[in-house]
Amino acid sequence: MGHCQELETIKGKRMTQVYLTIRQKLYSFLAQFDHITGRKAPLIILCYHSISSDSWRYGITKEAFKKQMAYIEEHFAVIPLSEVTHFLDGSATFHKPAAVITFDDGYSDILEIRDYVRQHHIQPTLFLIGNTEKVCSDELQTHRSFLTKNDVLNLVSDGWEIGCHSMTHPDFHTLSESQIQYEIHDAAQLIRTQLGIVPNTFTYPKGRYTQTIVSAVKSAGFVLGLTMDDSVIGKNSNPLLLPRIGVDRTHSLEEFKTLFSPSCIRLRHLIKSSFLSRFIV
Repeated sequence: MGHCQELETIKGKRMTQVYLTIRQKLYSFLAQFDHITGRKAPLIILCYHSISSDSWRYGITKEAFKKQMAYIEEHFAVIPLSEVTHFLDGSATFHKPAAVITFDDGYSDILEIRDYVRQHHIQPTLFLIGNTEKVCSDELQTHRSFLTKNDVLNLVSDGWEIGCHSMTHPDFHTLSESQIQYEIHDAAQLIRTQLGIVPNTFTYPKGRYTQTIVSAVKSAGFVLGLTMDDSVIGKNSNPLLLPRIGVDRTHSLEEFKTLFSPSCIRLRHLIKSSFLSRFIV
């Protein structure tokens, strides 16, 4: 690396740290405001990807995950995703705000927290990619290994729920009609054939969707569709467009505690399309 490149790298890291500091202060202020005014999100769905100690943004350490779950268990009723349908139709109520834990992609490193999750009676949902041998690695931005069939079945025996995360994790904004069928309907059929499990929940890769894709998800028989949009889930939320809160290694524990504040969720919605989005979400 040349001298100029080194300076640019240092400058980039400093800028990133500045934005992260600003983000944390903003979140802290907004969360405090919501606490004073009594505003709470009645239901949150958290999105994780990897449990690891490397530098990939979308992985967090085992220790960080445990600390986050300790906070969640103290302040939320941790429920499986399957209970969300009852929340939406009004047939279920919770004694305090509810939280759902989800993992996208199906990386083998999530086995690191298998024992912890089982011991704490947490039932996450694992969203699987149907054909990991032909996965779009450029979209994933990682080359991690995936869970085996036996790994998945072991998690199911622990109480994990299984959903679909497309066939190959492509850019959903670029799909043709036949590709949409393959990535949604055929992916669900493949998971059913391989695991003997009928997935009835779907997550849009990188949260990307169009009305045509949402219609295809509905036609394929999925009852819930999860996005990465920023809004508060309520009784009137569209079950095929439920927002999730992404958690990654840029979130300190103190910042993690503010992610569920309705005002912070609103802030992310307002600025997600700006150049700051890579730091805010």
